[in-house]
Amino acid sequence: MEGKAENQQSVVKLVAAFEEHWDSTSAQRDKQAGRQPQQLPAFPASQRRSLTREENEEEKDQHGQRGLSFKFLRSLRCKIREDNWRRPQGPGLEPGSQEPEEKKIALELLETEQAYVNRLHLLDQVFYTELMKEAKTGKTVPEEVVKMIFSNISSIYQFHAEFFLPELQKRMEDWNSNPRIGDVIQKLAPFLKMYGEYVKNFDKAVELITAWSEKSPPFQELIADIQKRKVCANLTLQHHMLEPVQRIPRYELLLKDYVRKLPPQSPDRGDAEKALEMIFMVAKHSNAAIAEMERLQNLWVVYQRLGLEDDIVDPSNELIKEGPIQKISTRNNSTSEKYLFLVGAGMPGAMGGSR
Repeated sequence: MEGKAENQQSVVKLVAAFEEHWDSTSAQRDKQAGRQPQQLPAFPASQRRSLTREENEEEKDQHGQRGLSFKFLRSLRCKIREDNWRRPQGPGLEPGSQEPEEKKIALELLETEQAYVNRLHLLDQVFYTELMKEAKTGKTVPEEVVKMIFSNISSIYQFHAEFFLPELQKRMEDWNSNPRIGDVIQKLAPFLKMYGEYVKNFDKAVELITAWSEKSPPFQELIADIQKRKVCANLTLQHHMLEPVQRIPRYELLLKDYVRKLPPQSPDRGDAEKALEMIFMVAKHSNAAIAEMERLQNLWVVYQRLGLEDDIVDPSNELIKEGPIQKISTRNNSTSEKYLFLVGAGMPGAMGGSR
C-alpha cells in the first residue's frame, strides 16, 4: 500500500510538470528506467494487424535501409483517415444491439484506449526497460542512445495508464447515470501536447535503431528476441513505435463521430464539441512538429548537395523551391544548364544557391 501511495504521488507530480512545461524531464526518464518490467497482457487476436504485401513493398520503397521515413509515416496517417482501423462493432455489444450510437463510440474509445495502453506498456516496460538494462552493462549501446530512441515514451505511458484510461473506465461504468465523456476528454486533452516531443524525435529514433543495429550485434539480437515474443504480434519495434504518432488522429476521428451521433439535446453536446476543438488543436500541434522536422531535414539535404555539410544549418531558413534552370548569356548568345535552390532566410528577401 505504501509503494502504491508513493507511486500515485509521483504521478500527481508528473501531471503538474506536464501542466507547466508540456514535456518530461531527464530525471523522470531515469526514474522510469529503474522500474522493473511487469507482465504485459497479450494483444487479442482482433487487435493484431500485419502489413499487407502492398504496404510492405511501400515501406521498403520509401525507407530502404534507414528506417521508417516521414513519407511512409504520412502514408500511414492517410490510412488512419480512411477509418480502416475502426471496429465494426463496439466492445461488449451484441450484433443488432439497441444501445445508442454515441455509447457504442464511447465504448470503442475505451476499448482502443485499453489496447493502446498495452502497446505503450510494451514499448516502455519491455523494449525500453530491457534495452536500458543491457545498456547499463556497456555491452550493447550507450544509455543516451536508448533514451534518444524512446524519447518521452515513459511519460506518455504513465499518463495514459494512470490517468486517461482510469478516467474513461470510471465514466463508462457510470454511463447510465451520467452519459457523457466530453468533460473527461476536455480536462485531459491539454496534456496530450507532450506528443509533440515524441513525434519530432520519431524519424531520428528509427535512424538510431537502424544505425546501432549495424554497429552492435548484441543490440540487434536483443530487439530481435523481443520481437519474436507473442506480445509483439509479429510486428517490429519501429511499427510499435508508430502507435503514439497515430493515436492523436484517431482520437480526433472518434470524437468527430461521437459528436455527429449525439442527439441535439444531449447533455454532453457542449463539452464534446469543446473537447473536439481541443483535440483538433493537439493534432495541429503534432502535425506542426512533423512539418518542422521535415523542413529541417529538407534543408540539411540541400546543404549536403551543395557540399556545405560542415557548415552550421541556420534553422530559420526554409527551402522554398528547387529545380533546373537555363542561364542565358546575352554577351555570347549562349545558354547553360543550372540547378537552383531557393532558400528563404526567415526574413524579407531570400538567398539562392546553384550548382
